[in-house]
Amino acid sequence: MEKNITNVNLTDAFYVGVITALGYIWSYFREFGYKSFYHIPNMFIEIEISTVFKSFGESWVYIILWLVIFCFFEYVKKTKYYMKAALTTAFICVSVLIFILLFRSSSSVSTLLVLTVQYIAVIILLAFVGARFPRILVILGFAVWLFISGYYIGVNHAANKSEYLMFESSGLRYVILDTYKGFFIVAPITDRNEIIPAFELIEQKSDKAAPLSLTIVTTGPLTVKQR
Repeated sequence: MEKNITNVNLTDAFYVGVITALGYIWSYFREFGYKSFYHIPNMFIEIEISTVFKSFGESWVYIILWLVIFCFFEYVKKTKYYMKAALTTAFICVSVLIFILLFRSSSSVSTLLVLTVQYIAVIILLAFVGARFPRILVILGFAVWLFISGYYIGVNHAANKSEYLMFESSGLRYVILDTYKGFFIVAPITDRNEIIPAFELIEQKSDKAAPLSLTIVTTGPLTVKQR
């Protein structure tokens, strides 16, 4: 009896550790995608517990879809082939319709297409192939899909962001793109709402001699000027 309890505790601890690791890696890829859109160097990627919660908070819909797929896989793998085909087809039609409705406001059609194709591919692979592989391989497959989707979600979030903190300095407008170790990552922006990828770090502490006056501006989605 004691041996069984020990095994259960070890298994639970293992899965908690795996989920925690996946959360941090997911956040890294999301941050990587977000900063890649603005051409911010990868050296400014910072992963903390607050970053993990922020990433999951912005991607909760996608995480729910991930859980729905997993539950569907657990059910459909026990059915016969023809029933599996019918259920998979119906599930794809309904879920992709919901998926498109949720992301219909996306200005990045390519990102939406990539995520939708990934979603369909994962459902089909799990329904018809996943049952033949050990559970750990299925989890690893999910993990790879999560990392790829995390990157595209980061890119999509940056591409569709429409409100920014901005300020003026030396006759130029600057936009705050992100934070890094107590600093704002800022870049100049043109009158055509194009971000110039020439980044500066400004300390977040208030300078009493020359306080930074920040204004929330609804700019609509911004573009990055090509070098």
